Amino acid sequence: SAPMKYARRKDANQDALARFMGAMGAWVLDTHATAGAVPGFPDLMVFRGTSFWWCEVKNPGKYTLTPAEAAFHLAARAHGRPVHILQTEDDCSAMLGAKFHGERR
Repeated sequence: SAPMKYARRKDANQDALARFMGAMGAWVLDTHATAGAVPGFPDLMVFRGTSFWWCEVKNPGKYTLTPAEAAFHLAARAHGRPVHILQTEDDCSAMLGAKFHGERR
């Protein structure tokens, strides 16, 4: 059978969280559409100072990663760059407050 296709829907809170991080001095690239070329590619790349983070935005509450997202997250973590799940402004603040690229407080 053919591989299951997942709709590349942008979560409702993505633009608001991107604006919030931008107001905190981060440069936020919306890479959501890139998942069409690279399965599971995170929704955002966020830069601040010399740090950057891959971010998957999920609506608040329970969420499920697609198989492609889960595979990308495993590979990224194996190479020292975990993908951060962002659901709220608090998640963004905690990530941007981290002292090291790949660690959250």
